[in-house]
Amino acid sequence: MLGTTMLQQQQQQQQQQQQQQQQHKNPAGGVRAAAATAAGYTATADAAAATAEAAPAAAATAAAATAAAATAAAATAAAATAAAATTAAAATATTAELAPVAAGTTVGAALATTQAAAAAAATTKAPQHQQQQPQQQLQQQQQQQQQELQLLQQLQQQQQQQQQHQHQETATEAAAMAAATATQHQETATEAAAMAAATATAAAAAAARPPAATAVAATVLEAAAAAAEAAAVAAAEAARQ
Repeated sequence: MLGTTMLQQQQQQQQQQQQQQQQHKNPAGGVRAAAATAAGYTATADAAAATAEAAPAAAATAAAATAAAATAAAATAAAATAAAATTAAAATATTAELAPVAAGTTVGAALATTQAAAAAAATTKAPQHQQQQPQQQLQQQQQQQQQELQLLQQLQQQQQQQQQHQHQETATEAAAMAAATATQHQETATEAAAMAAATATAAAAAAARPPAATAVAATVLEAAAAAAEAAAVAAAEAARQ
């Protein structure tokens, strides 16, 4: 920046020196050259002003685009997290559902074994008073096992109900998170579009702005050049006479 500024100052000084030399040699031509130089400076100033006006809007648009990209990345991460949570909940529910089934199978197998043992004991040839006691004990064991099996079935039903409720809650939370993420993404995209439209409008207005300062300066300098030329012609004629 400093090098560019110094170079511009040197160029301006050189142009001023050239203008002064031309004014000494040809007053009218020097004034016209000064008018052209001033018009160029004014046009450069107008272009710099238009660029400065468009720069904040362009920066805001870039910031909005960056924010939209970050929001989209966050939405993707949230969707992945929700999917992982749903998968984990489903796996937990499946494991919890299989555990009571396995326990019930074990109890059923034990009950079948006990019943087979009771049938075998009933078929043995023993005195009747010796057979009654094992049969009574076997019936009591069977009743206890049936009660335990009923309790196990009730526990299994309760666990299934709890798992269904948890699964419903997890699915509802995942859907709510996805909806919130989508809403936020839409809002960010709308803001970015509005900012881009405002930037385009500002740039168009800057481009369509008439260079009034340039036209006025050029007109004044041209009038001054014409007056200087007329004065030079009059002086030349007076010198001839």
